[in-house]
Amino acid sequence: MDARAEMLTLGELARRADIALGPVRISPSTRVIQGPAGEASLEPRAMQVLVVLADAAGAVVTRDDLFRRCWGAAVVGDDSLNRAVADVRRAVRAAGGDTLEIETVPRTGYRLLAA
Repeated sequence: MDARAEMLTLGELARRADIALGPVRISPSTRVIQGPAGEASLEPRAMQVLVVLADAAGAVVTRDDLFRRCWGAAVVGDDSLNRAVADVRRAVRAAGGDTLEIETVPRTGYRLLAA
């Protein structure tokens, strides 16, 4: 099985190196996004979603893949994913990450775009 298809655990998140996307720095280990307007913290699940999207390097990540990578075998509804994506969007805006956008691909999933 492809390692990217497995669940991204909180332990793996803590060992991840920071990710720089333009003026925005994502720190998975501390669950902080830093940008021109300051910094914002994310809950662990929202950071998992952000890291999975960043790992995809602009490719679309399906909702099923996000559920598998971020929730594993737990059975959760669409609201859980929608809430996590909304939290990421809110944190990116708060940090001044105007160059980052999470695009919704209707009936498919999401992708992270960095200008």
